[in-house]
Amino acid sequence: GSRPMTAESTAAPRRAGLFAWITVFTTIITFPLIALGAIVRLKGAGLACPDWPLCYGQATPLVDVITPPPAGVQIALEVGHRYLAGSVGLLVFGLMLWAIFAGMPKPVKRWAYVSFGLLVPQVILGGLTVLMKLAPVTVSLHLLFGNLFFAALIVFSVKAWQVWRGELPGTPDRPAPVAMASVVVLSLTFAQIFLGGWVSSSGASLACLDFPLCQDGTLLGVVATKLTFLQMFHRSVGLLLAASIVWLGVAAFRGANVPRSVRVGVGVVGALVVVQIGLGWFNVANYVPVPTAAAHTAVAALI
Repeated sequence: GSRPMTAESTAAPRRAGLFAWITVFTTIITFPLIALGAIVRLKGAGLACPDWPLCYGQATPLVDVITPPPAGVQIALEVGHRYLAGSVGLLVFGLMLWAIFAGMPKPVKRWAYVSFGLLVPQVILGGLTVLMKLAPVTVSLHLLFGNLFFAALIVFSVKAWQVWRGELPGTPDRPAPVAMASVVVLSLTFAQIFLGGWVSSSGASLACLDFPLCQDGTLLGVVATKLTFLQMFHRSVGLLLAASIVWLGVAAFRGANVPRSVRVGVGVVGALVVVQIGLGWFNVANYVPVPTAAAHTAVAALI
């Protein structure tokens, strides 16, 4: 016969469920954090607070962030970004400790470590971005590590959810062509995110006013400069990324025993890449308006 449910036997699934939901919540609020970071950069608010981690030597009260005076919008954006980043950081640190002391399965603890491990350099890069006066290299690395951190949180959430649902697999058989194409797509995506940050922070966003070529139907413009080269290099990597998505799509939809979830994911990524190319064209044609430029960063994170 089956044993009756006890308080102890029902508490563990409840804790696992709470852990999973908090992990998912942390991942969800990280996405607008990336978008808000783009708005801070595009609005010129990155140096609204010239020091770090404080703002003009003090912790700005939350009420001043929510209802800033007209002249304090840039400070509100920057400090709001820091508040949200700090909240995410505390949640990730708490989840890591929870995973350790609650004896979570190894895959969950592993991705808790990875998430926290990516959080540490991201925090350092956030400070360096301010202290080095928005140097393109720190801005680009900050954007890159933010997306690496977001990606790790997604996997962390999936593992936590699988533990709660009792679905944590061992070592699944992955179709080799799909796996290879996925690695290429992921690598090119992160390279493109890094280059996008460099283009935005270096002033190369409007170096080429035509699309897809630079200017007057030429590859690098009438007069090739570092900025036009950087802009066209960014577009070239985007073209490679689009081609790799096609390769991934062929591998996923023509391969045998490819899970439906993988095919759906590939279709979504392909659609997002099309949207991303459209946003890139719109930004160039309209001199990089802040809303669509921020959306360009957000869609990159989704990809």
